[in-house]
Amino acid sequence: MNRYRLLVLLLCAPLILGRALAARPSAGIASGPELASQELRALTAATGADAWLWAVWETETSAVVDLEYSRWDGKEWESAVPVHRRPNAWDRSPSLAIAADGTPWLAWASSQRDEPGTSRLYVSRWTGHVWTEPEPVPLDQALVAKEPVLASAPDGGLWLAWVGYDGNDDEIFASQWDGASWSLPWQVSADDEDPSRYDRQPRIAVGQDGHPWVVWTGHQSGPDDEIYASHWSGTGWTPETAISHDDDALDVTPTLALDAEGQPWVAWRGRATVGEHSRLRIFVSHWQSSRAAWTNETAAGAPLSQTVDEENPLLVRGPQDSMHLTWTVRGASGSAIATSQWQDGMWTETQMLRA
Repeated sequence: MNRYRLLVLLLCAPLILGRALAARPSAGIASGPELASQELRALTAATGADAWLWAVWETETSAVVDLEYSRWDGKEWESAVPVHRRPNAWDRSPSLAIAADGTPWLAWASSQRDEPGTSRLYVSRWTGHVWTEPEPVPLDQALVAKEPVLASAPDGGLWLAWVGYDGNDDEIFASQWDGASWSLPWQVSADDEDPSRYDRQPRIAVGQDGHPWVVWTGHQSGPDDEIYASHWSGTGWTPETAISHDDDALDVTPTLALDAEGQPWVAWRGRATVGEHSRLRIFVSHWQSSRAAWTNETAAGAPLSQTVDEENPLLVRGPQDSMHLTWTVRGASGSAIATSQWQDGMWTETQMLRA
């Protein structure tokens, strides 16, 4: 199995890693009754320039939430071990990125036992042998931060986006690592006066110009959520723009990738309803710089006549710089992983993969 296919399977189907490690006693995760007491989740994966595939995930028991990691050398997984042993902390929501110099970086959210009601962000980088000690990211007086997403920049820096509580509601924030320190956070999403509004599920990607794009799920009005976007202009964040249509159906779980020209593509899970048919489907839109606008959303998966639901989209720029879309399909006959490729202005016929 090539690295590209393996990465897609890992990112789109987190249970695959758990099954693979559980099947191998040498993988460093206990088997038998002890394994059954652990929950594996929040998988993040990245490929390095040295052809290694990195994976980090949460392991939760009744006593602690830790982060564990493993590496794939092209033949097998190394033993899974903790990133850091932090018995007084619950470490969650890991996000991996490979810096321009090939160094793996990891960001995560952490809650301390002795500070209930708080959640802060930490980063660590791989030295070649171990992960560095956790370094806090400045949050500018905020006590709650979660769902961090990390991306590398071509100049060697990093960008981090997350969900932060501003005292009224959840908003999207971002910070930049310039090689020496993290900036104070910028608020990316528009401020909401109504505390019932929120912005969650951020995703981030950085182009060759060093400017990041951020997309997220936002609840701004009405009964549903929509997909929003903003990008860094060089001096600040552009006003948020809605990508999905306001159709009283939940649009959630966005995924973001940049094409060969650095233009962002976004896919998400929404609901399509036509007549008697109403199903979960995957929708896609991309930015057209010539129009300075997002394209109309289009459904990329099965027609509504098929009695399946589609979820968990993943967009990546694949071989030959083509855009690849992967998602999960669930129906009466079971579940599968579906893939499609953007060619000649349309998505190719869906192919099914099995773990």
